[in-house]
Amino acid sequence: MSPSYIIEVIKSVIGYFNLDPNRVLDIILESFECQPHQHKFFISLLEEYVPDTKTMSELINFKFSFYLSTNNEEKEVTPKSLYMVTALLIQHGVMKLEDVYSLLAPDDAEISRMADKEMRDAKEYVRKLNIVSTAGKNEDDEKKEEAGKDKHENNQKFGLLEALVKVGDWRHAHKILQQLPTYFATAQPDVARAMCSLVHILVDPVYQAKSGLCSRIKIKTHPRPDNDHFPTPAQTTGDLNNLVVPIL
Repeated sequence: MSPSYIIEVIKSVIGYFNLDPNRVLDIILESFECQPHQHKFFISLLEEYVPDTKTMSELINFKFSFYLSTNNEEKEVTPKSLYMVTALLIQHGVMKLEDVYSLLAPDDAEISRMADKEMRDAKEYVRKLNIVSTAGKNEDDEKKEEAGKDKHENNQKFGLLEALVKVGDWRHAHKILQQLPTYFATAQPDVARAMCSLVHILVDPVYQAKSGLCSRIKIKTHPRPDNDHFPTPAQTTGDLNNLVVPIL
């Protein structure tokens, strides 16, 4: 069924049951989160359903703010599915990065302070490598447990950055990188892995042609995702300068 047909069905249901259109939009977005691989259908559906981007932006921002509010009693972290839907909406022009970025947490100043602190801690760690530790066993165990926690698991700017890289929207991802401390965002494991995956996809055709490996060796391929807005992989070594070198 086409998005246009589904829109007519939705309008009929809204009219018959006197439903709140914004609540219906929320349900559509929830469905989108559950089926991000059906992004072509949902993007077309949302483009027809939402007359302006303001309503969409307000609803998306409300969803992000919930995971930082006191109403989030179970302290749930922002789900990756929400980041993915937001990234796809930005990539396809349904909403703008500026509409959501400023309302994500933490703010840029706080992230800069985090980066400075982590750098100081890293230097202090190196300094202590050659010093015999006299800390008690319990204190050591506590430090190990604290180190094992991801301090940035609910950093929404890192989460959106990772999602933008995953969908191949390097233009908007680069905008976020320019806002954050140099190398701090790319040092986050999930962001780094997403960037490596993007590079794998973009260099794959050139690698397959130029690797020089024996044909009997099975080479892992990295196909381009089914996304019309995903960048076209490099076909020649010259393309690498424009597509891959900026990411590297």
